[in-house]
Amino acid sequence: MATCEVFEFALAERCQTRLWFSEKASKELVRFLKRSDPHKAFIKRLKRCSENGFLNFEAGESPMVKPEWGGVYRFGILESLFRLIGFYEDASKQSFIVIDTLMKRGQSLSKADRARIDEIAAIKKGRLWRKVTDEKDFPRLAR
Repeated sequence: MATCEVFEFALAERCQTRLWFSEKASKELVRFLKRSDPHKAFIKRLKRCSENGFLNFEAGESPMVKPEWGGVYRFGILESLFRLIGFYEDASKQSFIVIDTLMKRGQSLSKADRARIDEIAAIKKGRLWRKVTDEKDFPRLAR
């Protein structure tokens, strides 16, 4: 399995959880936003969760950030079956790595959806991803 490159997806100036997207996930999100999110509910909630920290949205009756298995999580809102699939970089939960997306066909995950989550769990376990920045090898300055 090849290494997956992820790029920072900055939604706001100050975020408790920084988002990093694979090229594939980024393209799928943009496609979904253009076709199926006319009121921008998905991106607004993603921004709110990023600003306030994904950790704060893992609880409740209908959590927007839901744990799966193998350290993988999915982000979604009730009004849509579109989901971002990824994992936290480390235990601090300050960076969320989005590797893939999926459009659920119903309330339960399909066999194909479960297989995709298994693939992402393998990427996480094998650390088969790397961050790509435009900072020219300089460390990120604290803001």
